[in-house]
Amino acid sequence: MIQNTSMRLCKWLLIVALSVQPFISCKKDGTQAKNKVHGLQTLPGAWELRYMYGGGTGLAVPEKTRSGNGYIKRFTDSVYWFANEDKVWDSGTYKLTTGINPETNVETDAMILHGDTLLPRYFQIADDTLTIYTGIVAADGTIEKYVRIYTPEDLVKMGD
Repeated sequence: MIQNTSMRLCKWLLIVALSVQPFISCKKDGTQAKNKVHGLQTLPGAWELRYMYGGGTGLAVPEKTRSGNGYIKRFTDSVYWFANEDKVWDSGTYKLTTGINPETNVETDAMILHGDTLLPRYFQIADDTLTIYTGIVAADGTIEKYVRIYTPEDLVKMGD
C-alpha cells in the first residue's frame, strides 16, 4: 500500500514537473538577443514576394513568386505602399511594436497598419528576406516571404 502510494506520488510529481518545465525560463546565451533585428533599422525599402502560404488558398502559384512578379511591399520609416502589378492596393502609415507572434510563439517585431491593433503583422528580417506573419495559418492567416529589391538609398537615387 505504501509502495503504491509512493509510486502514484512520483508519477504525479513527474507530470507536474513536465507540465511546468516549458514555463520555467533559464538564462540564454544571448544568441536570440544578438540576432533580433529591429524593424525601423531595416524595414524601409522595397520588397518583392517570393513565398506565400495560407489564407485559405495554400501555397502561392509560381507566377506570383518568381523574380519580377510585381507583388511589392514598400516602406519608409512610417509609410507603406502595397502594390500588385504597379497598382497600389493599400497604403498608409504604420508603427512598429513587439509582441508574441501567435504563429511562432516567439517575441517578434510587429507592424501596426492604420492604427489597427487587432491585427498586427509580425515580421522577421534575416539577411535580405522579410517574413511577415498575418494571423495564424490554421485560421486563414498567411506567411509571406519577400526579398529586398531596393534599399532606401536605392529609392533616393532613383528619385522616388
